[in-house]
Amino acid sequence: LKIMHRELWLLGDKTSEVWFDAGATDFAFQAMPGAFVPHGCTAVGSIAVYDLAIYWLGQDAAGANVVFEGAQYRARTVSTKAIDREIATYTNPQGALGFTYLQEGHVFYVLTFPDANVTWVYDIEEQRWHRRCWSDSEGILNRWRANCFTAYAGKLLVGDYQNGNIYYLD
Repeated sequence: LKIMHRELWLLGDKTSEVWFDAGATDFAFQAMPGAFVPHGCTAVGSIAVYDLAIYWLGQDAAGANVVFEGAQYRARTVSTKAIDREIATYTNPQGALGFTYLQEGHVFYVLTFPDANVTWVYDIEEQRWHRRCWSDSEGILNRWRANCFTAYAGKLLVGDYQNGNIYYLD
């Protein structure tokens, strides 16, 4: 379940629906007519909202993991074939974590796969993907340390998955 624009997006395993507050006395919510999405969610932790769009890791009709953007009661694939092939190699895509944030005019959807030790980021404005990582003392590239995000007091704050510290993102 994710709330976007005062509507409920109910993301199931195979399909998704959008519900709204119809104000009925017996049960307030009803499915939005014509808003059935034939794609479900693979990783509950991957669901993130920015403005009037929702992002999540789901499956296409063939059962392959792909990244979706839901907007205007429709879902479209935003991952590339290369990203899809990479995700297919991960042993636990169900553990993916996602969040969105705005920085310097760009909105980013961050998708981390903890078990695969990798972070992919989708620049929504540019409609391009890139990988974020940090290099340890042995030169090994690891997933980006930012595990979660919030904006507070005009600052962008991220939580470090490894040590629990909170940092300003700049």
